[in-house]
Amino acid sequence: GGVSKLRGLLDEKNQQIASAIQRSTAQVNKFAALRPLSDTAQKFTKQVNPTSDLNAISNAGLDFLNHPAYQGATIPVQDAQALKQGTYKILAKKYGQVGTADTEAQKALARGLKDEIANAVPAIKSLNAEEAQLLRTLDVAERRALMELNKNPMGLALLANNPGTWAAFIADRSAAFKSLAARMIYSANKGAGEV
Repeated sequence: GGVSKLRGLLDEKNQQIASAIQRSTAQVNKFAALRPLSDTAQKFTKQVNPTSDLNAISNAGLDFLNHPAYQGATIPVQDAQALKQGTYKILAKKYGQVGTADTEAQKALARGLKDEIANAVPAIKSLNAEEAQLLRTLDVAERRALMELNKNPMGLALLANNPGTWAAFIADRSAAFKSLAARMIYSANKGAGEV
């Protein structure tokens, strides 16, 4: 339930960002969006054979600059947002882990687009920060939910001779029961003031 709620909040945040960008006539400078690539190149320089990785980073930047749909030095902010989101979708499973030089270069370009979009439309800076918090929370919540699904719901409860012991063991293993109990305690204490 929490994961679904977080996804709903993320959808709302994305809609707010999209509507703020949709009304804008701003342009994103492609060269400014390349800035994060220099940090990525610095990371890959510190190895014994950096040439192929540095070439991959350089090629990623050149591919972006020579994008067939956007030949000039600027991109309409709406299109920059679409490119950023498309890159995020392709790289979704690779965030939070170190990848190849090409993957890291694409992450850097998406980050550069995000920063330049926020510079072009200042109203979305706070929305981007809120979205980032929701994404981090969603990542943790999804991981925990998947771990919960991987549990054996009965475990050693089948060995219990007493129904009370069985119920207590099942309740202890159930995230749904713990969540319900926590919500009940929270609701009961809501009006009690600070503890």
